[in-house]
Amino acid sequence: EKTASYILNEMTSPSGGFYSAQDADSDGEEGKYYVFTPQEIIELLGQADGSAFCERFSITKAGNFEGKSIPNLLHTKNLTDARFDPFLPTLQEYRRRRTRLHTDDKVLTAWNSLMIAALCRLYRCSRDPRYLDAAKRAQGFLENSLCDQDTLYVSIRGGKLGARGFLDDYASYIFALLSLYDATLERTFLRRAVQLIRETVAQYHDSLHGGFYLSGTENEALLFHPKECYDGAIPSGNSLLAYVLVRVNALLPDQGMENILNKQLAYMSGEAERYPAGYSMFLMALSDFWEPPLLITAVPNGEHLNDLPFVLPSDAIVKVLEHPSEEYKLLNEETTFYVCRNHSCLPPMNKRQLMTEIRKQYQT
Repeated sequence: EKTASYILNEMTSPSGGFYSAQDADSDGEEGKYYVFTPQEIIELLGQADGSAFCERFSITKAGNFEGKSIPNLLHTKNLTDARFDPFLPTLQEYRRRRTRLHTDDKVLTAWNSLMIAALCRLYRCSRDPRYLDAAKRAQGFLENSLCDQDTLYVSIRGGKLGARGFLDDYASYIFALLSLYDATLERTFLRRAVQLIRETVAQYHDSLHGGFYLSGTENEALLFHPKECYDGAIPSGNSLLAYVLVRVNALLPDQGMENILNKQLAYMSGEAERYPAGYSMFLMALSDFWEPPLLITAVPNGEHLNDLPFVLPSDAIVKVLEHPSEEYKLLNEETTFYVCRNHSCLPPMNKRQLMTEIRKQYQT
């Protein structure tokens, strides 16, 4: 939540996109923005609160960085003490007035997409609507500013678009769309994800040997034609494609994704065999493929399920039926849940029964 607070306060554009980076230097001095002296803290918070704050965050006259102090909790045993949290907005506002960090205000499609997915995950855990609102605003910005129908672009700055998107841009944005579907159950995001998967296959897939190239048919020709599969600081495009294909195939088995999914899993399995730890995103996809936890939800005609009355595991796949079917009927004419795994479902439950079952599990 504190990381998200930093992103929303410091790294979010008025239009909803997320900036790329901030410089550590201010006014030509490294780290100036982040350091404090005890006198500054005491003048802001008063003698008693200021001295206690300095003790808590190791802000001393000697300092720990070129004569000043970077606030830290390195010597604190109780990391959950929240007594000083009310003082933080005052210090943050003072820090902003004192000097400004140079911000790289370029908006990158791939990085923004991963941030959207992270905010959706945080919303599902916290139920704080700020995170979902920020994720939706960012997705709207990407859709309106960095998409031209099914063509994505790498970046935008000052209204000027960068190059046509690469595999990572498409894979990350599809991942963001599915994360938004998981958080909202709005099928618009799911339909858009399917559109872009088809475009990604058309542009980047190696139909002969498997896997997806970094650059596609619409990109500028490169000297080499690599396929990036290794997960580095961020997941590779090929790993993300495996992950989203697993989830879309589970949600929409009638969309004809199974063949391309099987090819991608086979290709990535061969790549990951040499060093599995370097392919963690793909291993998550593989785990979901073998035993995807699936919650099928049947809702009465004309009703919409905008939110679930409970928090699901992050890897759970939620499929909402627009209409009850012969296979998935309503129980007592109410919204009904079918918990399935490995093509086998538990007996149907309503919300009341499901919550009762959960309470029983906790009591035992």
